[in-house]
Amino acid sequence: MARIKSTTRKRIQPARLPRKRLQVMSVKPKPLPDVLELTDSEDDAEGDVEDDTTPSPASLLKCSYNLKGLSVIKSANRWIKQGLRFPDSTPLPHELHQLCVAVTTVPENILKAVLPSDDIPVSTLIDFRLPEIAKWPFSKKITFQEGPPEGRMFFRSEIPPEPYVEELRKNFGQALLDGKISMLDPRTADVRLPLWAIEFWRALHSVHNYRTAWSEGRDWIRTKRAAGHDLQTFRKAERQLTTLPWNKLLDGPAAGVGRTTKHLIRFLSDEEWLSDALIDMMTAHLVSQLSTTQHDTIIVDTRFGDAIVSAKDIKYHDQPHHQLQEIEQSIASRVRRLYAPMYTKDHYVAFEIDFRLKCFRWGDSLNSKQQALESLIEKLQWWFSRRFDGEFDNRGPSLPHGNQKDHASCGLFAINTIEHNVFGQTLGVANPARERARWFCLTSETQLLEPVAVSNEQAPPQEAEQGPLRIQKISKARLAKEMQEKAQQDGIKLAKRLERERLERERLERERLERERQELERLERERQERERQERERLERERQERERLERERLERERQERERQERERQERERQERERQERERQERERQERERLHDVEMHDADMGVTGAVISENRSMALESAEEPTLPREFLSSYTLYD
Repeated sequence: MARIKSTTRKRIQPARLPRKRLQVMSVKPKPLPDVLELTDSEDDAEGDVEDDTTPSPASLLKCSYNLKGLSVIKSANRWIKQGLRFPDSTPLPHELHQLCVAVTTVPENILKAVLPSDDIPVSTLIDFRLPEIAKWPFSKKITFQEGPPEGRMFFRSEIPPEPYVEELRKNFGQALLDGKISMLDPRTADVRLPLWAIEFWRALHSVHNYRTAWSEGRDWIRTKRAAGHDLQTFRKAERQLTTLPWNKLLDGPAAGVGRTTKHLIRFLSDEEWLSDALIDMMTAHLVSQLSTTQHDTIIVDTRFGDAIVSAKDIKYHDQPHHQLQEIEQSIASRVRRLYAPMYTKDHYVAFEIDFRLKCFRWGDSLNSKQQALESLIEKLQWWFSRRFDGEFDNRGPSLPHGNQKDHASCGLFAINTIEHNVFGQTLGVANPARERARWFCLTSETQLLEPVAVSNEQAPPQEAEQGPLRIQKISKARLAKEMQEKAQQDGIKLAKRLERERLERERLERERLERERQELERLERERQERERQERERLERERQERERLERERLERERQERERQERERQERERQERERQERERQERERQERERLHDVEMHDADMGVTGAVISENRSMALESAEEPTLPREFLSSYTLYD
């Protein structure tokens, strides 16, 4: 279940109309005119606007409806028609933001004429007449124009569909910077509409949507009644729609910025998830039911869980957190048990913390595995460790709880778990629709305008349909008395509201300061971390350089050793070669000497033979033949 945050779009506060700018056109006197004449005054015709197609920023701002519009003319001259692009990101520059506000402020009398008051009952809102939504698309689109607004604007006529209005709002910024200060609607080609018509249409669509939602909520109540589901509860819920303001700021402990009675619509449906505003209203009701005998028990709302989950690390709790400080003080004095609905991963779970036994447990209507709550449990232990001198015993999902069978009732089951364990309420939610209606009645009772005497069935049809006309039938004396009482009540409510707003501003300021402190701490930690990482990087680079240098020196040493070995090897081979050559020469010399000796020996034997056979040789006619070896030796050594 995605968490529904209770946020409301802030409506721009309108200002009164500038003089000689708008003239209300009406045939007969009416407090609420339907037609607005968009014309230039005679004063503006001279000097401010040179022609209809090239208006100056000054003329644009003078025909706006924000009293501070003229104060930003200088900044307008720096933005409009300067060839600039409208920023895609937010927040906008201050000057540009003020300029946009100046030209989109809707006239106050038009808002009052067309929009219902925030404090009228829901039943009156459902019957309230609003401008219809036109069927789209037309053959042409609404376009931005450079000429100033002119013509008659019928602000009760049909309005463009919501997606089309959002598209216009998306493109409005760049059109403004391009010097386009009006719009042309193809349905009224003779009228140039002011730019604030976009915000006017958006406000109407917002009311349309809430009127539809409240109407569907009433239909849901009537459907359940027709089906015979707990008639008394659903009859009471429908009766309260006649006095419940549809969009009034919440009263009581659940009050907060942007939280209004329109959040109660989510109770009146089988499929809508409960927002944190509704959970807080339900816990506020439970707190109001605590008796004096239950002084050792406290029930807290979703802000407790938000404060726990917002911690980034255990150091977050080194200093007291403003959302937790009051709880810590209560625990130190008297509190033993704390119950809280806590949001985690699209789901609400009820927690019980026992500060005397230093343990905690929870009840999960979906019976999720503990791994789904690991992050929340870890952050809870951070809080215990820093603020209560050690971690608490984790007793798991042992808190008695019911089991839901749908996807949208976890908030109801979490509150029921707390109700059962504190007040003994029946465990489980057998009929979620009835439980939603019951809680709608309980939480809306503190927001009603006045007690309801009769239901819609008992009231005359004309009186039920035309609630505002009943006041005209009251006598003047009674009306004056009621107005006086209402003024006194309004004064009291105003004082309470101002006090709540002051406290809220103080809370927001404390949160802002806390966020700034945390941001500074985070930035300091990041700076220290960057410095540490930089030191580590430099150290790694130094070590890497040293390693590379050692490797280089090692390679050079090995190269020198290799060259030395090669030189020694060459010298050894050279010595061996010379030795072989020397040995070869000696061998050859020995062979030569041997040959000489052999030759000399052969010569001696041969001479003796020749002498002995000389006579025989002389007698022979043939020349004596010597051996070939002898001749060779003789030739060589002769």
